Amino acid sequence: MDTVDEFLQKVRNNQEPFGGVRLVLAGDFAQLPYIPKDGENVENMYDNAKWKACFGNKEFSLTQIYRQEDKAYIDLLSKVRRGNLDDEDIAKLESLKREAPEGAVHLYARKKCVEAYNKKKLEELKSQGEKDVHTYTAVDDGNTEALHAMPVAQKLELVVGAWVMLLQNINAKEGLVNGACGEVMRFERHGQESYPVVRFT
Repeated sequence: MDTVDEFLQKVRNNQEPFGGVRLVLAGDFAQLPYIPKDGENVENMYDNAKWKACFGNKEFSLTQIYRQEDKAYIDLLSKVRRGNLDDEDIAKLESLKREAPEGAVHLYARKKCVEAYNKKKLEELKSQGEKDVHTYTAVDDGNTEALHAMPVAQKLELVVGAWVMLLQNINAKEGLVNGACGEVMRFERHGQESYPVVRFT
């Protein structure tokens, strides 16, 4: 926030907050905060002096919920969002626990946890029999520091049966969007390169 404020003041030659630009910030401010890297100190946006000075008493809450209609469910979600669950609410959530189906996506907060889980599942597939491992190594160019911060591995190993996830949109009409998952069915060679054939679900 401080960086944006300083930048706008400089380019607009205006010392008012954010260079005099009128800002409307929208979003769910109860979402999980940014997860800092090891040793990184991150300030909560709402504790920032600029936030308090500019937006502290100019907040409006949108109360109409459109995605759900079940009032009990809405009330439960609202309590989770505010962090004020009682024993009855917790028992209700506990009753919903069930075994994850085969192929379910696992969510982790940190990239290293994702890589550890993926490596474990890959080793399980390798141990199931004779399977060729196909390795793909990224060729980085430009701002390599920014590339290394991306949620992708520099080296990717695949075998038949591995599950993969798209990390960017390719074809929205065909359902090939960020987060789409699929299974590697086989590998096809084109010239000197071997490419995975994936069946997306």
